[in-house]
Amino acid sequence: MQILFNGLQRPKRAAQNLKRACGIKLSQAHRIVARISGYRDWHHMERAGLSAIPTPLDPHTSLEARDQRRAKLILRMQNERGCSFMEAARGVLCAQLLHDNREDPWRHAREDGDFTLGQTITVHEEGGNPFEAVVLNAERGVIALSAAGGVIYRGREEVCESVAKEEFPLPLRLWAPYGVWEEASGSKVLFSRDYCPIWRVSADGLIEQVEPFEWIDYQSQRWFWNDATRAAGEAARVAEASSFLKSFGVEGEPLLKWAIIPLMFGGWNKTIKGVVQDLEQSRPWLV
Repeated sequence: MQILFNGLQRPKRAAQNLKRACGIKLSQAHRIVARISGYRDWHHMERAGLSAIPTPLDPHTSLEARDQRRAKLILRMQNERGCSFMEAARGVLCAQLLHDNREDPWRHAREDGDFTLGQTITVHEEGGNPFEAVVLNAERGVIALSAAGGVIYRGREEVCESVAKEEFPLPLRLWAPYGVWEEASGSKVLFSRDYCPIWRVSADGLIEQVEPFEWIDYQSQRWFWNDATRAAGEAARVAEASSFLKSFGVEGEPLLKWAIIPLMFGGWNKTIKGVVQDLEQSRPWLV
């Protein structure tokens, strides 16, 4: 996939946005933008990537084409930067290469806070533990994706502290097991907090990713924790979830991680179960 542009303004803005978001040099950002766009380098893109008929932007494509294309950009970003899947997704979000491509998008210097798209923040809840989130929109209030996996809406005055952080983890609800179903064959299927299947462990120990919308005809089910027994604090919950996966011999990330595309790129009014329905149509892991 090569992205065609009708000029250099859009890729230049994308490079500036990526430079700010990732704290890298502009020359490196230029190279990354060119590479994820399907070119050897920036000079190759200048020669071969300009066209009177540019690649359609996201609002003018189908859901399937849009998510498949975003998946390619994320995987290329991950390869070029040598970063995690989540950080690659955040980089693509911040670059705004094929959607609302404003330079330094959604930046508002105000007395009650200065937030930018893709920025990591700490949210302090009254009577609760602070948690981290990544900003998805800050035009009025703050819409952010929490480390637990929910999309939150807060007034700007409620986001008490802004922090600079290089890594933002894949949200817990997209990889942590909540329980297990047992099928008639003896296979065990781990499911997420939203009852989406994530891993299947066969009776002979074969482990495979499960499409998150697959219907599981199970014989029995059990849960690993409930709201009263779950570990307190994000670090403890991560350790607990990792321990459950290890006990089943599971490593890596499930296909449910691709729910990050509809969540981060505008699915703010949907639950994770809702965005999984989008994934059934687009299947971004097939790129």
